Amino acid sequence: SYSLMERYRLDDAEVAIVALGSTCGTAKVAADQARERGVKAGVLKLRAFRPFPGEEIAAAIQHVHRVGVLDRSVSYGLRGGPLLNEVRSFATDTRSPLVSYVYGLGGRDITASDLERVFVELADMDPADDSGDLYRYIGLRE
Repeated sequence: SYSLMERYRLDDAEVAIVALGSTCGTAKVAADQARERGVKAGVLKLRAFRPFPGEEIAAAIQHVHRVGVLDRSVSYGLRGGPLLNEVRSFATDTRSPLVSYVYGLGGRDITASDLERVFVELADMDPADDSGDLYRYIGLRE
């Protein structure tokens, strides 16, 4: 079978990344590296944006302490990127605070070390605090 999403090391994950497409292969490598450092990291790969498996996503991340949602675009006027907004609309009953990350702007690559830093950042966040900045950027030149 070929479902709309794939779980990777999510069963005992305390932090997770939700993303689309080929970025998830890199995220899996980063999750393994983060686990070697003691961070219980997992990945939820979405294979398609539509139809959106919102209920399944909410169920998959409901036990995770903090979730980073990766978007390749900024959606001004929304509170986060398009994927973040879709996930947030279904994950209302989960205890998983969602953190918005934007990557790949200007065609920039994302590396396993970039995503490992995301996992570590998520693990170091205080669960009682909100998700912080509206957009967190990965690989943005300032």
